Amino acid sequence: MGWIAALSRVDLRDRIDHIVAAQWAAAPTCGDLALPQPLTLKSQRRGKNLMSNAIPHNALIVVADGGKAILFRNEDTDGGLSLREERRLTPKNLQDEGPSGARPGEQTPSQTDEATFAKQLAKAVNKMKLGGDFDKLVLIADSQTLGQFREVMHKTVEAGLVLTLAKDLTNHSTREITDVISTSSRG
Repeated sequence: MGWIAALSRVDLRDRIDHIVAAQWAAAPTCGDLALPQPLTLKSQRRGKNLMSNAIPHNALIVVADGGKAILFRNEDTDGGLSLREERRLTPKNLQDEGPSGARPGEQTPSQTDEATFAKQLAKAVNKMKLGGDFDKLVLIADSQTLGQFREVMHKTVEAGLVLTLAKDLTNHSTREITDVISTSSRG
């Protein structure tokens, strides 16, 4: 029960959608008739990695954890993936700003700082989206940061999501990040 309580509603919906998609893909046939396939799943409409998704030119790729974020751009114009690092973000003034939402009493100061940084990152991405700095977004973060980011993510940012991955890739090379995105976006 503990791991279920730690999941946000969106994470839980995504896991359920992933299980349903796997069950449909493995569904047996009935004689000459195949069982019907779903047209779209909720996760596919939100841009999750259950179907092949091309990462568009100039898409913003955010790779984050609780202590830093790396922002990339896809420079490839032919439907491929070529990442260029744009900038790095780190936590600022953590004592002056708290995390979003209520926090459990047993949360450590470092966990509170990580939650506060996730909120700062979401605000920065929201500001970029509303300012027209990007249309499409790939969001890669450890599951904790991803859940905290989603709590304050603007609807226009959510509408621009092409791919979301719950992975900590902040200490990986650009080549490794590119490979993970390429593999995940193919389905």
